Amino acid sequence: MLDQVHPQDLPRAESGLRAHFERRAPYDVEIRFRRKDGGYVWVRAIGQGAWDALGTLVRFSGSITDISERRDAEEKTAELLSELRAVFSSAPVGIALLRDRRIVHSNAELARALGYSVDEVIGLSTRAFFRPDDDYEEHGRRIYARLAGGEFWQSEKELLRKDGSRFFASSRLSALDPAAPHSGAVWVVQDISEQRNANEKLLQLAHYDQLTQLPNRVLFLDRLQSALSQAQRNGWNAGVMLIDLDRFKLVNDTLGHHAGDAVLAEIGRRIQAAIRGSDTVARLSGDEFGVILSDLAAPEAAGAVAEKIGLALKAPISLARSELIVSASIGISVFPPDGAAANTILGNADVALYRAKQSGRDAYCFHTPEMSLKARRRAALEERLRRALARGQFRLYYQPKVELSSGRILGVEAPLLELEITESVIMEDAEGVIPTLQDLQRLGVEISLDDFGTGYSSLGYLNRFQVDRLKIDRTFVSDLGGARNDGAILKAVIALGHQLGMKVLAEGVETEEQRGFLAAHGCDEYQGYLFSKPLPADAMLALWRSVDGTTSRSGSSSFASRFFTEKTSRGAMTTPQQYDTAASNQRV
Repeated sequence: MLDQVHPQDLPRAESGLRAHFERRAPYDVEIRFRRKDGGYVWVRAIGQGAWDALGTLVRFSGSITDISERRDAEEKTAELLSELRAVFSSAPVGIALLRDRRIVHSNAELARALGYSVDEVIGLSTRAFFRPDDDYEEHGRRIYARLAGGEFWQSEKELLRKDGSRFFASSRLSALDPAAPHSGAVWVVQDISEQRNANEKLLQLAHYDQLTQLPNRVLFLDRLQSALSQAQRNGWNAGVMLIDLDRFKLVNDTLGHHAGDAVLAEIGRRIQAAIRGSDTVARLSGDEFGVILSDLAAPEAAGAVAEKIGLALKAPISLARSELIVSASIGISVFPPDGAAANTILGNADVALYRAKQSGRDAYCFHTPEMSLKARRRAALEERLRRALARGQFRLYYQPKVELSSGRILGVEAPLLELEITESVIMEDAEGVIPTLQDLQRLGVEISLDDFGTGYSSLGYLNRFQVDRLKIDRTFVSDLGGARNDGAILKAVIALGHQLGMKVLAEGVETEEQRGFLAAHGCDEYQGYLFSKPLPADAMLALWRSVDGTTSRSGSSSFASRFFTEKTSRGAMTTPQQYDTAASNQRV
């Protein structure tokens, strides 16, 4: 029979027989036995010998049972266990088998994450990995109640290492048998510290300005919505302030962007220090900041905060080679009087900011309903103008400029005959505007300073930059003869213009008395309804010809004829459909 045994199993079969015969040990072996077709099958061979009184073997009987299915199942189980051990050992996450919240098996990754060796971690209670301020017992009750219900437990929390340091871990716990979760549970742990750090950096990039480390517009809007919701629930006042640094472009242009960045960072710190910890300051764009004021005692309290911020900003800022003083314009809107929605409150603060800039900068301004009405009207007008321009619905009108001494027409106001600029534009960015205007003068373009006296001029700048013509605003002309001292102001402006080598033109002349006063005090030119309203090209040409015929100035009439004929032939004049616009000078 032994010749049917698989050669690899033959030593085991023979050894079993010898042991049985020599020591009468039970014969029970598992071997592969050859079938009739030559193949082998796993069998269990059981045998029992019988001996006579002299100890001679007289009989050996036994049985062979096919155990192929059981052996195949055992081999597969062994193979699976081997694979599981490999997975358990080499898994990139920590894995442990817990019994009564103690580790009975652990892979190397769990031990490494916790700062122990595998041998050290075996037998430890999971209490060793919890922070002292954690409620370990209550935590366990919640976990094992979940496991007993056939569910798993998953959480992200800080765990302690052997050296006392902490790390964020994602933990998952599942019971081997939900009926007895304390008898065996699999604990899977993954160190997610790097992932959390990366997420926090992404959150920082998404919600914070990297230069000032203040919240950006996205986070500002989110906090504004929260502040308004809280104010509505509690019946509070809440305020929004938009802060725009005055003429900040000059800092970048003259000192460089590196200095500009340093100034912005310092401005952010100063605004932060001027408000309460419960309020929010954010950098919304280049040189614009926003402030959310929660739980205001009264709407007027926002004004006190604006004054505090304004004073803080005006303190000198020391740079490497210079010292700088910065001012700001501030627009304020308040919940609930100025609206309930975040976009409405923010838009109204922007309207108030625009008004603060118009009023001369370095000021704060509260929003009023009238401001929004004007802003809506302005936006509607701009939209109608854009549509009219696209449809060719404009007609160009000309207003004559008349020489006071002779009464002849010197020219008309229309684009590109000369260029007008208001004094407020020069003062807003003098260092940038003046070189540009000087370049235009070298090209032969005349420059007129418009609305003189309505803003704030620096005579130093006027002396540096030679303006061709000084235009006196109509407000000073219209009140001649009134209680105000406009006559004295007019005489002073005319004299100033002449001293600086400029022609002086008065706007808005509507009476003979006004014209006579200007002529008597040396004003060079005037415009106004006394001579003519703005006229379209053909009417302007006829007026020019009639005046030239009266004053015997044919040269200017010939120029006018050529000018208006060329303009008309090139299609510069269009027939009005819905809009007639009196167009005066091109403004910058």
